[in-house]
Amino acid sequence: MNILITQVSKFGALCWIKCLKRISNMHIVLYGIDICAKGECAGSQLVDYYFEVDSTLNKEQYLDYIENICSTSQIDLLLSVMDNELSCLIQSKRFDKIMFCPTLDIFSIFHDKFIASKEIQKLGLDIPPIIENPFGEHKVIIRDRIGIGSRGIYIIDLEKEQYIENRFQKSRFMQQYISGDEYTVDVFNDKGGKPVVIVPRKRLEIRQGISFISEIVQDDELIEICKKIYSSFKIPGISNIQFIKNDSGIYFIELNTRIGGTTIASVLSGFNFIELYLQHFVQNKKIESFPFYQNLFAWGSIISRDYEEYIYLA
Repeated sequence: MNILITQVSKFGALCWIKCLKRISNMHIVLYGIDICAKGECAGSQLVDYYFEVDSTLNKEQYLDYIENICSTSQIDLLLSVMDNELSCLIQSKRFDKIMFCPTLDIFSIFHDKFIASKEIQKLGLDIPPIIENPFGEHKVIIRDRIGIGSRGIYIIDLEKEQYIENRFQKSRFMQQYISGDEYTVDVFNDKGGKPVVIVPRKRLEIRQGISFISEIVQDDELIEICKKIYSSFKIPGISNIQFIKNDSGIYFIELNTRIGGTTIASVLSGFNFIELYLQHFVQNKKIESFPFYQNLFAWGSIISRDYEEYIYLA
């Protein structure tokens, strides 16, 4: 099975690579692309074949470049981990046979964090209240509507900083600051968008938006909320949802229609559902029901991560 992963310098791409390399009963050949020279990012050394992309290519030239690799290398599966790129790939419709993504309409909803919050609220679920006027608030969050990870998120303590006009733009929106435990839920849905695997992770230590220590928790309340969301929005394949939970309730933060940079934590907890993903989407194999797979995880396990170093000898 030939798999092409774009932007292999990113955490999400490294997660795909780590998960795929743990599969021993399939012959998988990994291809990777990025703008950095080989050796300048770890991902370039972890794939079997690496291609350095000319950073001056425009969008159409870049799509042509990817399409050429897919054709000449007989790629069976194309994986993208960055939302802006994913949007272009979905819109082009060139890769529909080797990409398994939501429709452009559903992708666009969750690509815009403001629209996503409004849509989730329509389901009767809680979100941090959206604020138009911060008067009377002690602390607020200003977020980019189109953001990635922790970038574009500003926590403003109004008792210390009175003037927030320089932070607020039309491309951003404001929410009430909600404190509590942070959770990321990794989800694998079948071709019809029905959940097969739902794994909540409590984020115990976070560095620059990336979880370094996680606890795998069988939180039935979170799992049921995820089922409710995915019954309304059909998102095939791998995705993740972030929540904040406190004594007042559970608050939806965002849904990413792609793999998370720390999804490997859920895989390590006992079941490599990335292998199941390949079997179902690429090999068209049938899969078991939701309860069967949920019983395969080591609930309560703690997963920690660290950086690794790689040397490239040209």
